[in-house]
Amino acid sequence: MDKRGAWALVFSFIVLILFVAIMFSFFHFYKPLDEKKIIKRAISNVSGIRSPTAGLSSKQVEIGFNESYISSFLEDINAKDLRNIAISREVPRIKLVVDNVIYSASVNRGKITVKKANVSNPDIIITSTKSEIAQMVTNKRYISTSFKKGKSSLELVADKASLIAKGYIRLYTKITGNALSSD
Repeated sequence: MDKRGAWALVFSFIVLILFVAIMFSFFHFYKPLDEKKIIKRAISNVSGIRSPTAGLSSKQVEIGFNESYISSFLEDINAKDLRNIAISREVPRIKLVVDNVIYSASVNRGKITVKKANVSNPDIIITSTKSEIAQMVTNKRYISTSFKKGKSSLELVADKASLIAKGYIRLYTKITGNALSSD
């Protein structure tokens, strides 16, 4: 191999090392702003599941309001994390009153089911308006604001032991921004 060929080989090797170092640095140090959101979006794109509120304004959600937006709201407040009481197999039940229309929601093993109907013996009652729910599902950061300003409300109906056993503490804290009192 002549001298020029050797220099070309060394130069190519140096370029390759620099390229690998740059790529490693990029992937090692680059952190997306909201990794959970990106992962959730990627999974939904792969699985074909798309949020019913994706790309909609709060006004559009309000106009076409239905059970799917209630489901989105419940997903946003992590209601899917509620759990059944093992001994009695009692599922978490939520009553939602939206502009005087009653919806019932139950959570069974992470699956949220919403119907336009009354629910017997709900654990909690959430009262709001279509406008508020529309703002909450299009802007998740608005959820606790709506409850803190009194535009939406949450009433604890079940006894504290049931609420704790079913996992409502995290949901209550997420919605209201307050811890569940022990009295």
